[in-house]
Amino acid sequence: MDEELDAATIKLMCELQRDGRKSFVELAKSIGVSSHSTAKKKLTTLEERGLFRIRGETNAKKMDFTIILLLLSTFSEEDHSYIIESYKKCPRVIRVGSTIGEFDIFVIAYGATKKPLESIIHGQCFGDEGIRIRNRMVLMLGDDMRPEFFPILFPVVTDSIKAPCDATCYDCKYLLNQSCEGCPALTDPYKTE
Repeated sequence: MDEELDAATIKLMCELQRDGRKSFVELAKSIGVSSHSTAKKKLTTLEERGLFRIRGETNAKKMDFTIILLLLSTFSEEDHSYIIESYKKCPRVIRVGSTIGEFDIFVIAYGATKKPLESIIHGQCFGDEGIRIRNRMVLMLGDDMRPEFFPILFPVVTDSIKAPCDATCYDCKYLLNQSCEGCPALTDPYKTE
């Protein structure tokens, strides 16, 4: 942890994680500093140093989103890197990164129904480019998941025929057999031109 963070600054971070809309007057009182300008200065310093940010998050349970944790094991470093970069572009992916152990990639994703998650599980994001998966495991996070709020980024909807991952939905087997409604970033996933 950063040696320069005093107890009041750490308290400030905890308070803002619980409620990012607290006023500086309320924050000053809760963290034990004399003025709201001290609380504001502490937050500004944290933000300027890139140590903290305040953002809105979505209650996945109340939005009726299904959240999955996908674990993948790849054969090569090239496959690993390609898959990570591909999943980073998917609007339904909340988090993606490397792990250690049997599985070397994790993906946390959401869907309004379970069906569109199939395309994520089976790698529609990276297509049939000769990428091989050694093993995969899918865990569905249930109603008891903590936290309930996730940094779900709703995509800007475009009139393009290509999804942000560069896939075209209109010829995707998951869309054609109606197991996926297409990329949420496309106004018309069936569009061909």
